[in-house]
Amino acid sequence: MIYVTHDQHEAMALGERIVVLRQGALQQTADPLTLYRSPTNAFVAGFIGSPPMNLFRGHVAPRGDEFVFTEHNVTGAAEGTRLETVLDQKRGSRLAAFADGNILLGIRAEHIVLSDNRNRHVNALIELVEFLGAETLLHCSTGATPFRVRVTADNSYQVGGRVPLLFNLANALFFNPISEKVIV
Repeated sequence: MIYVTHDQHEAMALGERIVVLRQGALQQTADPLTLYRSPTNAFVAGFIGSPPMNLFRGHVAPRGDEFVFTEHNVTGAAEGTRLETVLDQKRGSRLAAFADGNILLGIRAEHIVLSDNRNRHVNALIELVEFLGAETLLHCSTGATPFRVRVTADNSYQVGGRVPLLFNLANALFFNPISEKVIV
C-alpha cells in the first residue's frame, strides 16, 4: 500500500519504507530508523525526527595536535558560548581537507549532554524550556545558532540561564555546506 502524507510523525509511525521528496525530487528512500540515523542530506536531517537534527555551519581546522570544528560566528558570539569542539584525528583530517574546511555539522538533540568538563563544553543560553513529562527539551543558543537539547526532566532550568553542554561527535554527521549531501 502507498500512503501519502506531509506529516513526518505519521510517516515514521506507519511506514516500513519511506520516500522523502522535496519539490518533487527524491531525497532518500529508507526505513524510519535509517532515515533518522543516516540521512543522506541536510534536508532529510532537518525534516525527519522530533526535534529535527541541529545544524551548525562552521569550519574544521588543525589546532596543535587536534582538529577543531568552530562554528561560524556571524553574530559575534562571545568566546565560550559559540560551538568549538574537538574531532577525532581521522575525521578531522578528512574534513579539514574538504572544501577548505567549511562544513555543516548535524547532531541530534539526544547527542548533546550536560557537561562537567570545564575545558570542553559550550556555555549555551537557554531560550525556552519545553517540559514534556519524562524529558525536557531545552531550546538553546550558542549566540550564533539556535539548537535543541533533550535532557531528563529531573533538573530545573531557567530561561535566560546558561547550561554547560558537551557535543558527542561520535554520533554527529557532517554535510557539504553547498550541496548539503552527507560527507561522513
